[in-house]
Amino acid sequence: MRSGLVVVVLFSPIYGVDSQRYDIDDNLSHVVDYRSQQINNVGDLCVEQNGGTSLGEEWLKCVMTELNHRKEDEEEKDGSFGPFPVPQYELNPLTIHGQRSEGEDRINQGLLLLDLLRNYTCTRTQDGGSIPVQIEEWVYDERSNMQEAYSKRQSCPSEESNTNKYLKIAGYLPAGNDLVNPSGPSSLQDSMKWCDETPKCTGFTFENGSDKFYFKSNFQARHVNVDNSWTSYVRRSMPSHCSSTEYNNNNSPQRQQQEDYYAPQKYQVKVLRREPLVIVVPNFLTEEDCNALIDAGGSEEKMGAAHEAGGPSSYRKSYSSNINIDYDNRTSVLTRISEKQYALVRDLTGYDVHGNLGQEPLNAVLYKNIGDEYRPHCDGPCNGGLYPHGSRLATSIVYCRTADGGSGQTSFTRSGMMVSPKQYDFLLFAYRYENFTMDNGYTEHSGCPISGGKKWIGTQWYREGVEDDISWNIIDDIHDM
Repeated sequence: MRSGLVVVVLFSPIYGVDSQRYDIDDNLSHVVDYRSQQINNVGDLCVEQNGGTSLGEEWLKCVMTELNHRKEDEEEKDGSFGPFPVPQYELNPLTIHGQRSEGEDRINQGLLLLDLLRNYTCTRTQDGGSIPVQIEEWVYDERSNMQEAYSKRQSCPSEESNTNKYLKIAGYLPAGNDLVNPSGPSSLQDSMKWCDETPKCTGFTFENGSDKFYFKSNFQARHVNVDNSWTSYVRRSMPSHCSSTEYNNNNSPQRQQQEDYYAPQKYQVKVLRREPLVIVVPNFLTEEDCNALIDAGGSEEKMGAAHEAGGPSSYRKSYSSNINIDYDNRTSVLTRISEKQYALVRDLTGYDVHGNLGQEPLNAVLYKNIGDEYRPHCDGPCNGGLYPHGSRLATSIVYCRTADGGSGQTSFTRSGMMVSPKQYDFLLFAYRYENFTMDNGYTEHSGCPISGGKKWIGTQWYREGVEDDISWNIIDDIHDM
């Protein structure tokens, strides 16, 4: 569940923007202005000591060390708020601990410090982006990948076996919409057979160890109430093509050979960090690709302002819409873009992720006004805990339009990293380790404010364990219980 701010620990790296805020009243804005100038002064000093750049963990270390020195040595002056009250912290990644200040300066100093560091590095467009630690090559064979992905997604349940026609879920289907099996109690296989032969039956549920089965109509996987003492079998949605002669003809080897695919293409992969992985692929998309994405995202007038629970967001100043991919249409530009993204993520991370209706839609985001931004946040769990099955584990961003003057960068403040994108670039960052634990803050990121022009990006979040029948929102509902 996405948690709010914890009072004792001021920086909580659990994903969701609510945990990344400091709350101030308007009458405290002068305190923030004063603290901001302190950070700017120390930031400039450490830029000089760090080879003229605010990028890298050494710059972060310098800033935190200097702030601590000033906290210990500087005497408070009349009319000022004294040195920056630096809470306890750790580096790699930068993590702040402490308690809220009392009295007039009653601000969450930990979150304020992180926010001001991010603001400072965003203004330094002259620093560009972080330098790659290695440059590799990735080859994409579109024909092979598209045909393999399509075959995997379009596989049909075997007529000889009922088992793979149903989703098995730990939990029970709620009361109502009951169907009566005149045969009474039966075995699991008999229940599947009866449900399969009864058009209205969409599944059945039973208490573990019992021979009483409750048959249901008008229920889907999302209706199952999680309970380890019960088991439910929900009929999968049978793809219409499974009994279609037209599909069999269209999916024949002869037809696949006739389809027009690009020849294998080579891409440069700039590795900014190995673990957790951050890479940039220049020219991943073409002008045609981006035009198709922007068209699918809708006009600027139709893209909605970013919202949070309760109303418009002051934390995320942008406009967005969702793009749903028709994975059955192999000739669609959107499908080909999406399949290439999934192939790259699989190859570079080893994650078992595939484009299907269970994945989240591609999120189109437009920044069009000066100052539009997205404040620091994590896309998935970033508390160092175990991976919750079905949750997000990686994010990619394609940059179809970039803002003026190098603004609108993607900042990873707590690890001293910055991505200064060029048009058609592809950014990927992963946040699940091989041992199935999650990142603990390295991948917290933000979209820096734009100073002019417009920025249009397509964001895709990746999940393992989702299917057409078990979609991302069902997984999130289960995790929030």
